[in-house]
Amino acid sequence: MASAQRTTNALLAAILLLCATLAIGVSPPQAANSLTEDVTSYALTAPSFPIGTVIETNNFQAARSLCYHQNNDVSIAGYHQNSLTIANSTSGGNSAFVARIDGGGDPVFISTPSFNGEGVVFNDVTCLPGGDTVVVGLLTSSATFGNTSLSHIGGEDMFAAMLDSNGTWVWATTVGSTNDEVILAVEYDASADLIRLGGYCDNGTFSIANDSISCSGKTPVLATILTNGTWVGAYAAGTSFGFSNKITALAVDAVGNVLAVGEISEDMSIGNFNITTSSGGSFYALWNQTFGWLWANAIDGVWLQDAVVNANYFDVTGYYHGNVTIGSFNLTNNGDTDIFAGRINFLGSWVAANGTGMVG
Repeated sequence: MASAQRTTNALLAAILLLCATLAIGVSPPQAANSLTEDVTSYALTAPSFPIGTVIETNNFQAARSLCYHQNNDVSIAGYHQNSLTIANSTSGGNSAFVARIDGGGDPVFISTPSFNGEGVVFNDVTCLPGGDTVVVGLLTSSATFGNTSLSHIGGEDMFAAMLDSNGTWVWATTVGSTNDEVILAVEYDASADLIRLGGYCDNGTFSIANDSISCSGKTPVLATILTNGTWVGAYAAGTSFGFSNKITALAVDAVGNVLAVGEISEDMSIGNFNITTSSGGSFYALWNQTFGWLWANAIDGVWLQDAVVNANYFDVTGYYHGNVTIGSFNLTNNGDTDIFAGRINFLGSWVAANGTGMVG
């Protein structure tokens, strides 16, 4: 039965791909208007960007994510302690921050919450056409963003906000319950002018728009908001009872199909698909606005950390422990933890997988 369902959904995915190709005249998946958040691609496409523009002090600085604007500006999201200086611009205290640097390496702005930036964590950022930046993460206490004050609901609350090209907070929003709900990933969906969010909830029930999400242990969650900050809805990736099942990265192709990758610690279901793990690792699944989850798979011993659209494929990166087999590819472990890179086609099959590392 599961095999028949998987075959049906694979056929549906193929039909969907063909229809989208004929409808809009492209060969999806193609990169959307929001340029890649992959650091390697950024380094290759912007070689003139001066390394060392971000000046660190002896204090802890963490740049968690970046995105690349169409005018070559770069938005960086993270957290700093005591202070962070970028060229002649300084943000003091302990705070989550979003910094923007132009293609010549000069700072455009550093923006932090107007109040209580210590209670905010920025996990990911995406660049929108026109120069706006959306940052996502979690709230652990009440905070203010420009003219918007957000109240802490309880535990860790899902959080999203947008800044304009000048660093002014346009909107900020949060949802949650007395338990933990966290956003770890964000991607702009150019096909529908929507923002896709990925993360997890941990026990209990909470609501996004008209959708009620039940969480058993850590449960992966895919959510959507409008570019004006209005929550549209949420789609639980399924049921789980794991201590670390969550979406960690998203990639959106030109016709709006969303690849969700993340961690899996226990068996779980995504849509109609039951995926299993014997030792922990990652899952990867494709979601469509009209048809829901098209397929879902898991791999043991590999932890996927990021995903991007690359021509007609999805490229994923991460790390692995031990010798692993991914599709028809056998990877030998060179040390404790090795770097992993792979490529998945639209139907969920591995077309490339490679690893590298040092002994020791």
